[in-house]
Amino acid sequence: DATWEKVNKLKLEAVDAAGKRTPVPFARDKAQLNATVPAGTTAVVGALDYGTFAKGDAKPRALRFYPKAVVTGADAATGAGLEVVAVAEAGKVRFRVLAAGKPVAAAKASVMVPEKGEKEDATTDEQGLTPAFAAKGRYGVTVRHEEAKGGEADGVKYETTLHVATLVVDVK
Repeated sequence: DATWEKVNKLKLEAVDAAGKRTPVPFARDKAQLNATVPAGTTAVVGALDYGTFAKGDAKPRALRFYPKAVVTGADAATGAGLEVVAVAEAGKVRFRVLAAGKPVAAAKASVMVPEKGEKEDATTDEQGLTPAFAAKGRYGVTVRHEEAKGGEADGVKYETTLHVATLVVDVK
């Protein structure tokens, strides 16, 4: 369908401990994407310029998506347009939201907390950090950040761009 056609534009890269990036091909399998990453991969990062979308009577917006999964080791910033970085401190984890490498204050994050099986809403402080979480296990974080940056895509004019970043990371 049309959504999967847009998702096929996703570019995934494996990142190793030295920061070397290697393209990662993927294939669609029903409602998921499958990929095999090279040995030594510490994270998989991606970028997708989805195009425009509008809900109901709302004006069209551009959507840019930045997924990231930490495979092994510590999380690090990758320089994506919008990203979430896990920050360990005092036996807990916080999540830093960065746009073009700079902290985003007052960003709204949705955090899937291990053991609870439900999401918690969080807002970043001036340093772009969420409150701390104590649970160990796999976290899933989604952040949305809208900017007044317009343009035109596929013949559709838009006034704002919605950036969405996700992070999946295991906290031990």
